[in-house]
Amino acid sequence: MNKHTPGPWSIRPIGGYPIIQSETGTLVAKTDCSINSVNFVADIDVSRANARLIASAPELLEALEALLADAVEIQALRQSIHQRNGTPFTPSAKIEQA
Repeated sequence: MNKHTPGPWSIRPIGGYPIIQSETGTLVAKTDCSINSVNFVADIDVSRANARLIASAPELLEALEALLADAVEIQALRQSIHQRNGTPFTPSAKIEQA
């Protein structure tokens, strides 16, 4: 399903700027510059912050997938309760009433 490089990913400084790589050493991303409207701006603090965010992507994806699974399970439970009580399960109708 997912076609990205498997995590975990780690940050490694190369020439002062961080790169993100997999456990097997596969290069995932380089964060050596950001672009403004005029030219390339090498900002080490921005590069490090970007590297931390990028390196956390596999864990963030895992957390989102777990939340989605929980949400699907909760929705199924709510629907089951409504069916048992004989009331329609219409969350969008409730939102529209608000």
